[in-house]
Amino acid sequence: MVQDVATALSMSMPEVLKAFGEYLFSHLKARHPAIVDSFNSFADLIISIDKVIHVEVAKLYHEPNLPEIDAKIIEDGFILMRYNSKRQLCMCAEGLIFGAAAHYGVDAKLNHAQCMHDGFDSCLIEIKYETPHG
Repeated sequence: MVQDVATALSMSMPEVLKAFGEYLFSHLKARHPAIVDSFNSFADLIISIDKVIHVEVAKLYHEPNLPEIDAKIIEDGFILMRYNSKRQLCMCAEGLIFGAAAHYGVDAKLNHAQCMHDGFDSCLIEIKYETPHG
């Protein structure tokens, strides 16, 4: 189905999945504002995905088939995320990250340092971000 959408929109599959991830963040925020609003910052939300957000999602949806995500703040402005999922929707995860960044007014840049699509056991996504001052 994703391939059909990509063909219809003249986009690559990774571009479609990223765009869907951004849409998905805004949809989840609109449907479950209390979950998103419980985080003070972009970094707080990102490092809490597996232990807080996925726990809440599992309560709301039957068998959500969620990825395993481990995110750690390496230093101010830099988070390292490990992503693992049988469905290998890491590009959708990137879109969700960009959606969260937009919500918090953060400029985020991602580097997919390793990817399951290249044969690795998990993806490593480097997230560098700046919060606008002013």
